Amino acid sequence: GVEYFDAQFDDAGLAIALAQSVFDHGGSALNYVSVNGLIEQGGRIGGVRARDQISGRALEFTARAVINATGVWADDIRRMAHPDAPPMLAPSQGVHLVVDADWLPGSGAMLVPETDDGRVLFLIPWQGKVLLGTTDTPRTDSPLEPRAQDDEIDFILRTAARYLVRAPGRGDIRSVFAGLRPLIAADPDAPRSELSREHVIRVSPQGLITIAGGKWTTYRLMGEEVIDRAAREAGLPPRPCRSAELALHAGPALADAPPLHPRLALTEAGVRHAAACQFALTVEDVLARRSRALFLDAAAAAEAAPAVARVLADELGRDAAWIAAQRAEFAQLVAGYNVEESDRAGA
Repeated sequence: GVEYFDAQFDDAGLAIALAQSVFDHGGSALNYVSVNGLIEQGGRIGGVRARDQISGRALEFTARAVINATGVWADDIRRMAHPDAPPMLAPSQGVHLVVDADWLPGSGAMLVPETDDGRVLFLIPWQGKVLLGTTDTPRTDSPLEPRAQDDEIDFILRTAARYLVRAPGRGDIRSVFAGLRPLIAADPDAPRSELSREHVIRVSPQGLITIAGGKWTTYRLMGEEVIDRAAREAGLPPRPCRSAELALHAGPALADAPPLHPRLALTEAGVRHAAACQFALTVEDVLARRSRALFLDAAAAAEAAPAVARVLADELGRDAAWIAAQRAEFAQLVAGYNVEESDRAGA
């Protein structure tokens, strides 16, 4: 075998730090706002029409340049300007399973360089658990909440069992989640693993700037390149990029306090901080993205949801009806991260 060194990070945590850094430097950012149309002025895209998903209020924003950086939904935005635009993307679904740490003793990870579908399999210590993945399943759609398919779960369990002392079963899964990769479309007969993970920038005849593809490891370079392109398209004077040396907004060191659930590290102070300083507006925000509870232990997250809803309601000034609605919405969401009870019982 070969030993090498790699790194890991909290993707949601970095996204929040980036948003906070935008504010630190005089910028603006909005969450829970969806774009439903583009504003064309003199044959050029000069803004967007949007909707506040919390209040339902219609919004319009104008700008010298509009950048479409919407991941697997980039083609949806492009077609608002050009309904017949050929697709840039070939979305691919990747699934991960989370099991307890004792399935992979020690601090090292394991990489299997080639599996049955030509991809690699990772077994990685992650936030006190072990992450098993991944898959590469073509998607013709791009749902907001992709769900793992049974054959994907079985593939990961079956492949991991070849390399572990014990074979994990469905009953050992703490959480299962799926994500969509915004792969750049290529030869339709090419293997999924050969589709490009690189990024591309394209400008429509109306001036809509789209950046697609890429990955977190190149996000800063992607931002630099697309901003430079947008400045040229808008006729703005060039300015040197500072992001390579810019320190991002740092998170707080919260004092030790009793957790809201015995299997989670989330505290009441953490929930209040998420609402006051990290733009959290829903129970899902707190349990999925300000903490990673939903991804680490779906059952524990479901049990903690009522307490989170109460604390969040107090911080945001919401009423009992809002608490009930949040609990119901989160219960529906968590079903996609939990292995069915019948599967657990039979494992």
